[in-house]
Amino acid sequence: MKRLLIILTLVFNVVFSQTVKIVEDKPITALKEGKFCYPMISPDGKFLLMSKENRQGLWMKDLSSGRIKRITNASGAGLDPVFSFDGNEILFRENKIINGKIFSSLKSYNLKTQKVFLKEDNIRDLKFLKTTNNVSKSYLKQNEIAQIFTSASLSKTTSDDISVAVDMNKIILYQNGVKKYLSPAGDGYYIWPSVSPDKSKLLFTLAGKGTYVSDLQGNILKKIGYANFPSWSPDGNWILFMKDLDNGEVIISSEIYIANINTGKYFLLTENQNEISLYPTWGSSINEIYYHTDNGVIRKIKIQYEQ
Repeated sequence: MKRLLIILTLVFNVVFSQTVKIVEDKPITALKEGKFCYPMISPDGKFLLMSKENRQGLWMKDLSSGRIKRITNASGAGLDPVFSFDGNEILFRENKIINGKIFSSLKSYNLKTQKVFLKEDNIRDLKFLKTTNNVSKSYLKQNEIAQIFTSASLSKTTSDDISVAVDMNKIILYQNGVKKYLSPAGDGYYIWPSVSPDKSKLLFTLAGKGTYVSDLQGNILKKIGYANFPSWSPDGNWILFMKDLDNGEVIISSEIYIANINTGKYFLLTENQNEISLYPTWGSSINEIYYHTDNGVIRKIKIQYEQ
């Protein structure tokens, strides 16, 4: 059923009129297959990564065959896994506690051989430095940058490489081999940073303050407002996010929106009183969005843009 989408005013200027039509909103997983959360699409759009509510374990669903494969059941594996630059491997962590401290093993799953390999063990403060499309060429370990080896070769840094992560509560920008810390909206706790597809802007949230867009020097360009878990669309013209509310202990409601970065309009994509819609992610195009519900079902929204 076609749903009219709520249009709210942001701080941007409205340039032209555009609406968004929901073509479908359907489940991708069934409860008989298990309860899954935190969907993430592969760069080629062929696979969907999923985890459990507590980020334990990592599963992969082949979107062509529908087959679900468990990659690992390790603790922390579902915390921001990434794809290698050549698209042949899934990189993830396995956490363990040694003398009261968390240490991570950096592991990879080869999509061709379907085998898991240990790349490095006993890493403190492992953070993947993400570029666009859920891809990473490097990672942070104890505040030092290390390159990621794939089964084929070492990922080489090129002159246009830009990646981000959070370290010491700030945004760390890694560009052309140079590391820079940014606090564009002032002091606080920064989360969910990402680089725009054209590599000219940053999207991030300052906890308790809201979500913003800045240039790579940290100059604020736009304030999005209350928009959690934000991400760029593949074409860089839209921002996907959720508006969730909690009672101090658990999330009691959440809906998913997209905002047009150029016009300032944003649109409600979910409006189901029986489910809480969480942690959305873009598919391989601007017409597909994946998210999970509070009962552990991965769903897919297909949308159409109309002038």
